[in-house]
Amino acid sequence: GNVSELTQDCRHESYAGAPADGVAWTASSNCSSRVVRGGTFVYGPPGLRSANRTWSEPTYRVWYQGFRVVEER
Repeated sequence: GNVSELTQDCRHESYAGAPADGVAWTASSNCSSRVVRGGTFVYGPPGLRSANRTWSEPTYRVWYQGFRVVEER
């Protein structure tokens, strides 16, 4: 907790056309930015929501952002 997570999903403006099976959404013309999910205490109470969604470049590094680990089956 208390750390936002960089995901494999490319940035999209909405969930329209998102995969329904939970796989990473990597089809995009803007894959230089990735989805960041979860909350962090850095932004105060509004930023602590686990439902927070934003985006970041994969090379951007800050101490309060981790990455989401997945297991492929």
